[in-house]
Amino acid sequence: MSDMKILRQGDLAILQESGDTVCFHVKSPDPVFVPASMRSLLDEFLADKSVGGRKDGQDAFETFCREHGIRPNRKKAEPSVGGSGCCSCDRQKQQRTAASIYLLLSHGCNQACIYCLNGRETYGVADCAMMTEETARKALRQVAASITPDGELEVVFFGGEPLLNWPLAKNLMDWVDGEMRQDFPLLKIRFHLTTNLTLFPEDLIDYAKRHSLTFLVDVDGPPEIHHVTRPYKGGGASLVDTVRHIGFLRAADIPVALRATVTSYNVERLLEVSCFHRDCGGTSSAFAPLNAVDSDGTIMPRALCPDPRTYAAGLKEVYRSGIWPIDQLFPFNEYAKRFQPGHRMNHGCGAPYGNTPVVTADGKMFTCIYMVNNSHFEAGSIDAGDYPREAVLTWMREVTDTNRRECRHCVFQYLCGGGCPVGLFGIQRRPDSAAWAKRYTREISCAISHTVLGELLFDRGRATTAVLERQLRPGGALPELTCIEHPDAVAAPMISQEAIWQRIEQEAIRGTTKN
Repeated sequence: MSDMKILRQGDLAILQESGDTVCFHVKSPDPVFVPASMRSLLDEFLADKSVGGRKDGQDAFETFCREHGIRPNRKKAEPSVGGSGCCSCDRQKQQRTAASIYLLLSHGCNQACIYCLNGRETYGVADCAMMTEETARKALRQVAASITPDGELEVVFFGGEPLLNWPLAKNLMDWVDGEMRQDFPLLKIRFHLTTNLTLFPEDLIDYAKRHSLTFLVDVDGPPEIHHVTRPYKGGGASLVDTVRHIGFLRAADIPVALRATVTSYNVERLLEVSCFHRDCGGTSSAFAPLNAVDSDGTIMPRALCPDPRTYAAGLKEVYRSGIWPIDQLFPFNEYAKRFQPGHRMNHGCGAPYGNTPVVTADGKMFTCIYMVNNSHFEAGSIDAGDYPREAVLTWMREVTDTNRRECRHCVFQYLCGGGCPVGLFGIQRRPDSAAWAKRYTREISCAISHTVLGELLFDRGRATTAVLERQLRPGGALPELTCIEHPDAVAAPMISQEAIWQRIEQEAIRGTTKN
């Protein structure tokens, strides 16, 4: 399959791949898929002329395009009629409808990951601070009060390694599902644990089932990769414990989402990593590229950063393999949610709206896990009871808005939202940052949006061509872009658990011998 070509004509985006075309209004995306057999109709419509008389289906085709905000070149394109879009919804409401609160139960960790986001100064890793129940309760009440009564609150146990403070997590789940729910009876509350899962409290399964606790576990790949990127403090292979504990959860029928941080160590092996996630018992697979700066503002080694083009190629390979449906493969699952008429992303995440508050052990509240103890991003304090500080959020929105120079001319401006803003704050806006770091931050973000959006748009468009052609009539609409199948994909065969254990143990022995 050839590479996607991107054209822009005024406010129209025209994407071409293997003869097929996707067209949409850049400022209000409502994509139309045009198969190769109908491309001449699109060309004549955009040129505002018909050569040799009207063709069959021309009137219906033009009506369909106009209903999706597409106009001929000499006429100004108009946004399609749709919802207000996410760019304005939170500004129009006094309360947000959803939030994910990250509780730093422990600032310490038992691993020594080579790319850790937790800066020693900002996160206070050396002190291994532990959150108290009083601090956590106050924070939960403040954030819950900032959400509409029938909204959604996700409580994320985070760190460091949160299982180092497991008793607090247990107490909080019991308290929330008991006393706190009485005060917020309509609020939908769910619990989530982000962990390396090298620890496994004896009552973890019991509490997970009782409170519907979900899991996200970091596995960077096969043992020869994971043992390098995520070793224990002081050395030692951690994967053997993580995989064993994943097995415990899966045996209890508890889903376990797996995530790999993409670095130069695994960027050329993403398909193998994804297969490893599946074979270990993971119920979904995620690939998050390395953020080149930690919470201290320290830039990662250049050699650790993955090549953006190789990363993009790896994402395509995993997606096309058909190992995972879209809703179980990140970042494809996140981008697939954005294909709704009128949906418009002005920002790459919810942090500039205060939707992802992070609470430290001493009760300070920040806008993002990467911004801990950076004063510019302090959005509140449980003692002051002033969450969220709107001045902080307003400033963040001004900085991250996709009308900024770097994004203004991109056709994916409002489908992408500018990507994760961490690099923008930590590197691109710092005049003393190295040129390579600024370039990497920009290119890795664009690699995600161009690759994922391109794959989703054309794949779903081709899968629904027959439906689309039947609907080319007045009042017709493009089918919603949803989860799709991969009929031509041939997934790698499953590897037995015995084979996985043998591989992990061999690599652990090899690492011990080297040390």
